[in-house]
Amino acid sequence: MERLTDRQSEILEYLIDYSRLNLYQPSMADMADHFGINPNGVYEHFLAMERKGYVELTGRARAIVVLDKSYHRLH
Repeated sequence: MERLTDRQSEILEYLIDYSRLNLYQPSMADMADHFGINPNGVYEHFLAMERKGYVELTGRARAIVVLDKSYHRLH
């Protein structure tokens, strides 16, 4: 599996941690605010993570499936 960039790793970690704390996923806007980037930039990172096999984008709001369960804190 192709490795994530540092920023992609940070975004995926944030998604996982936020989801565990709040019991729902952050929106793209929430993540963009947290990282100080454009929501489209966050989406582009998720498209790249999907191509690399780490997540699946379902097309629904706040519904990103993390595919590689071993990823969390092991990269």
